[in-house]
Amino acid sequence: LKSIQSSKYQAYIVEDAHITNPQFEPDIGLFAVFDGHGGLECAIFCEKFFEIKLREQPELQARKDFGKAL
Repeated sequence: LKSIQSSKYQAYIVEDAHITNPQFEPDIGLFAVFDGHGGLECAIFCEKFFEIKLREQPELQARKDFGKAL
């Protein structure tokens, strides 16, 4: 996702990536926005690997502490 926003005084280039997965796990949707802060590479990296790494977390696999899994 790349867009340009402008205000009265300056224009901003928004370099964000996102995840929209309403069927991440049974009864669990995963929605995330990764803000590139002027660099798209890190945001795209997170978009690509976040779900994979999250699924590897024991807390998610045990369906116990989702906050810790994140």
